[in-house]
Amino acid sequence: MIREVLREGLRLVSKNWLYIFLLWGTNILFSLVLTIPIYALLKDNLSHSILSSKLALQVDYYWLLQFLNYNENLINKLPILLFSIVGLNILMQKLYQGGLIAVFSNPKKNHISDFFYAGVKYWYRFVKISIISISLLILIFFLDSSLY
Repeated sequence: MIREVLREGLRLVSKNWLYIFLLWGTNILFSLVLTIPIYALLKDNLSHSILSSKLALQVDYYWLLQFLNYNENLINKLPILLFSIVGLNILMQKLYQGGLIAVFSNPKKNHISDFFYAGVKYWYRFVKISIISISLLILIFFLDSSLY
């Protein structure tokens, strides 16, 4: 039974490989948006420094403190960027979930237009379920932290 399910799932995925690249491309794009600001800060501070070769071997905590203090305004904005990208990624994944469920449940309708139509059609339902589950998870975390 499990072999048949895995075999059928691999067949469906191999027929619809375009959607894998859509998912991976979105994740790569969001990860680049998150890493480019940190990379730019580090490149700006270490590109003309002799200290950069030393940091490859061991961490210099004085440099780290200086880096954090010098870039405090930009580093304080990174959590806002992180949370906004996570929120946008959750919304996009809900769109993709609806489309993937529709495409995999009806293999004859595997066009990209059917994918996005079903994604929009089911998006609101999946977002409601996600909001309920995230709010319950936050409530559990607050209850757990208040007990200790």
